[in-house]
Amino acid sequence: MIPGCEIKLLITDFDGTLVDTFRANYMAYRKAFEEVGLVLCETDYRCCFGYRFEKFMEVCGVTDEKKAAEIKELKSFYYPDYFKYLQVNDVLLRLLLTFKKGGGKIAVASTARRKNLDNVLRYIGVVDNFDYILAGVVNLLLKYMKKYYHILACFQVKR
Repeated sequence: MIPGCEIKLLITDFDGTLVDTFRANYMAYRKAFEEVGLVLCETDYRCCFGYRFEKFMEVCGVTDEKKAAEIKELKSFYYPDYFKYLQVNDVLLRLLLTFKKGGGKIAVASTARRKNLDNVLRYIGVVDNFDYILAGVVNLLLKYMKKYYHILACFQVKR
């Protein structure tokens, strides 16, 4: 720790850092694509994983806005059915919870939809532990970074 600088907030990324969501997301999208008469193979999805939804649809050749909206809603509907494939980064989660227990604040940030993020955090039993859940709009993160500018710590564990 830097002398005279007390860390008050830890912010972690969600997808691929706190929780590996690849398989659950892929399975839900694959089901949604099937529902609208399209096919999504794992190799293609892997190339697009992490893209914003609009870019993902563009790369997959889904140009019909109505079909894209239907895929988005179906994916959200089916996503909880595949939560068994989620892989929690237990080391990072323990660090965050220990930090909170010691009086610090913890936040999770994601480009994911708030509904999906809340559902996953609830499923893994930690939704109520986070002081801040920043979802959908990355710019919200800047608001909290400014508030805690001198005490921000970012932590990412690779497996």
